[in-house]
Amino acid sequence: MSSLDIKAFISSIEPFNVLEGYMLDTLVSKVDIVYFKKNQTIVAEGASAECFYIVAKGVAVEKNSDTQEVYYGERDFFDFESLLEGVYKVSYSALDECLLYEIKKEDILSLVHNTPKLESYFFKNFAKQLVEKSNSTESYLIKRVSEIPYQKPIFADENDTIFDAVSVMTKENKTFILVNFSGGDIGIVTDSDLRKKVILGRIDFDLPIGTVATRNLAGVESREFLFNALLLMTKRNVKRLLVIEDATVVGVLQDVDILSSFSTHTQFISRKIEIARSDDELRGVLHDIDTVIGNLLAEGVKVKHICKLVTELNSQLFKKIYDSLCTEEILQNTCLIVMGSEGRGEQILRTDQDNAIIIKDGYENPKIKEIASKFNQTLISIGYPECDGGVMAKNPFYCKTISEFKSDIFEALNHPKASSFLNSAILMDMRAVAGNSELSSALVEYLHASIKGNPNFIARLAGGSLSFDTPLGIFNNFVVDKREHSGELDIKKGAVFPMVNSIRALANEYGIVGTNTFERIKELNNIAIFDREFAEELIESYNFILEIRLKERLFKIKKGDKADNFISPSRLSKLERDVLKDVFKIVDKLKRQIFAHYKLGYMS
Repeated sequence: MSSLDIKAFISSIEPFNVLEGYMLDTLVSKVDIVYFKKNQTIVAEGASAECFYIVAKGVAVEKNSDTQEVYYGERDFFDFESLLEGVYKVSYSALDECLLYEIKKEDILSLVHNTPKLESYFFKNFAKQLVEKSNSTESYLIKRVSEIPYQKPIFADENDTIFDAVSVMTKENKTFILVNFSGGDIGIVTDSDLRKKVILGRIDFDLPIGTVATRNLAGVESREFLFNALLLMTKRNVKRLLVIEDATVVGVLQDVDILSSFSTHTQFISRKIEIARSDDELRGVLHDIDTVIGNLLAEGVKVKHICKLVTELNSQLFKKIYDSLCTEEILQNTCLIVMGSEGRGEQILRTDQDNAIIIKDGYENPKIKEIASKFNQTLISIGYPECDGGVMAKNPFYCKTISEFKSDIFEALNHPKASSFLNSAILMDMRAVAGNSELSSALVEYLHASIKGNPNFIARLAGGSLSFDTPLGIFNNFVVDKREHSGELDIKKGAVFPMVNSIRALANEYGIVGTNTFERIKELNNIAIFDREFAEELIESYNFILEIRLKERLFKIKKGDKADNFISPSRLSKLERDVLKDVFKIVDKLKRQIFAHYKLGYMS
């Protein structure tokens, strides 16, 4: 293999692809080619780390003391951290015949330290590594409204005639016209308005255009991200947004403008929810949502942003079903809430349903019980699994008056039992999706006021974060299951639950009302409970574990298996495995902070 071949090969590997000219030539000159037979040991566990290895041909296998195997193919390199620590924590052997590029430790370290971009890659702080990984593919998340073509506005005065306004639309070849009203308000008239209100309504063309305009329009700043513009369209169920720059309307962003830049049609899904008339149609909507999830993930969109969009669509669907079952009177006197991951806005794939109905004190209606049952049954029939723990509105325990819910909270705080404790803890993540949201707000207010006077409750809640060991061994190896889920680790127990529960405890202690874990972390940073660097690490860590869990679930679903909380480290890339190990270290750091903050060593 010539030096030119080696040079081309190495320059195609991240992060060495940043090297040019002399630096690349220097690296190539330091490369030795080494050959290993099938099953031959390359380096033994515990051996002194004297060389850096890159797989040129064949497959190498990493093994640790737990016999867990991880495979390295062409362009993968062995653990760089071992060079820094001076010893290999795992063994490497040739799965079949292998050619490796071997670079002496002092040579690779010298190159790294003298190349800022390499040094940044191998030594940068953990949060930045995660951020750069998530941004490694160009996605529309980094595009802003100002970066895509949107419609230039045309205006009419509210007193201009319909005929004159339509003449301007025709001349400018526009499907809409903005209408200026006195007081600074802006309305819009579209082709659809003209057909429905003017032609079918047989309105005189000489009437003012303002009489048929739609007002209270939603707007978006030109510097806003496209993703957030789409989210606003989905939330408001509109097709157009005003584009605003320095408090001036500079254009109109239409859904087709955004959709031309997207591989997903979320705005159309929102519309399909609105017009759905049967369970079959709603089932089709869920299929569309699943497609959107896959597309967004493939685009490189962060899971926390996917969560926002899916949460909005799910909320619209829940509201659609609940509203269809209730009279206006019942809607005014009840509130449908969701809890758990759905309440936090973090459920992407449908793993179960956690919901309840709060009833206004003094209101009685025998139909509510039937409505609760139909609501849950509809969700089950269209694809939402039943909650194994029975946390559903059809369960009388989760369908009762606000005073009864308050009584449960009081009992949990003052006469704690395991069941009452858990039932109250789940309310900490509640979010209203339909009915009278004032009932939910009142219950949240009562919950926070009650917690404020009972620090032991929060400490006990926080203690649950320490219930499970972090699946990382003393030699930095993954601790995996050896039975039913052989070779896999439980990411929920190992990372998701400790993070969610710890952040939830701190957020409720300090009266933070929001339920989303990402937002809770930001708020805790704002009040100096976390410093900025640790907050960033937590946010990127949580995003990463949700991402790899989502990928694993999609992989299992595609195979026809059940989506669960177990992931296989061997299916992760080397970078992902390294990052996951760092995530577990961040989780342990959070656990230590929780242990100290709540003085859990003193609790019996």
